[in-house]
Amino acid sequence: MTIGKTIHFNYTNQGIRTENQDNFAAYVIEDNIAVRNLNRGELFVVADGMGGHKSGKEAAIEVCSNLFDVYYTSNIELDFENPESIENKLEQIINEINMNLVKKSQDDIERSGWGSTISVLILRDQEYYFAHSGDTRIYLFNDFNSTLLTEDHNVGFQLYKYKQTTYEKYLEGKGRNKLLSYMGQGDGISIQTGHGTISDKDIFLICSDGLNQFAEIMDMERILNETKDVNSSETFIESLYVYFKNIIKPEEAKDNVTFMLVSKSM
Repeated sequence: MTIGKTIHFNYTNQGIRTENQDNFAAYVIEDNIAVRNLNRGELFVVADGMGGHKSGKEAAIEVCSNLFDVYYTSNIELDFENPESIENKLEQIINEINMNLVKKSQDDIERSGWGSTISVLILRDQEYYFAHSGDTRIYLFNDFNSTLLTEDHNVGFQLYKYKQTTYEKYLEGKGRNKLLSYMGQGDGISIQTGHGTISDKDIFLICSDGLNQFAEIMDMERILNETKDVNSSETFIESLYVYFKNIIKPEEAKDNVTFMLVSKSM
């Protein structure tokens, strides 16, 4: 199977917040010499910053820029014949960025307490890899089925995961704002990784938790079904982009909202 050009659509809005502390980045072959020359795949990341005035926004920017600097450097070796080793390397990279944020917060009082979530997706040939810490999310859509690849690293989701509460109770908000893992936290953060094979019609959604206000896990297959009959002039990923953009109401958004849709044309 020949993997073609990468298609991606991006959206971000601060909602009713005074500042947008979300950040995202797309590093694709067409736009970046390092991505093209190093042959390490294309990288997509969403980061949701937290902290006091300015620091949350800066933390999310720092995460995205550090990720590029570390991943696309010839100083690290990546063995794409061994997917598990790529997952291990991604975990090392995220830990390195995490400790970089910790050091900067120690050196600058204005950055004390800053932090950020991270959800990163890498597409290379017919394979995808992801790494994640926090409550940003990565979904995989295919044939009108949806899979949440990541889990929310917060108290509420862990209670649900271990069957100590229902998902409905989780949606009510109990424990959702109590993050258990994030960039800048220090030693021992939780980092989830994974990999798989890209199939025809796969679409990835990477989003901050602000999207949960308008589309939750149980909504995703309904959204896929409602957008499957697209106009001939519109691709499926474009239809999904329009759909998500239309259901987001910035004047009602209590949190920043960011999402990216990514697919490979076949």
